[in-house]
Amino acid sequence: MASYILTDVRDLHEWMKSHLEIFPLFEIVAEETLRAEGKGLILDAVYTGTRKERKSNRNKARSGWLV
Repeated sequence: MASYILTDVRDLHEWMKSHLEIFPLFEIVAEETLRAEGKGLILDAVYTGTRKERKSNRNKARSGWLV
């Protein structure tokens, strides 16, 4: 089972990442790995398909995300 987090709030991203990294059942998977596994369309949808991400793109904010 996979899940992701996506935020343009840097401090929130770092907080979530630090907590997930210590959780034994969570494994961070690199974007390149996911694309190599044929999940590129899903990644593209995550990057462009949410209202929050479209707002971030308009404002040229950089999002942090973990899968």
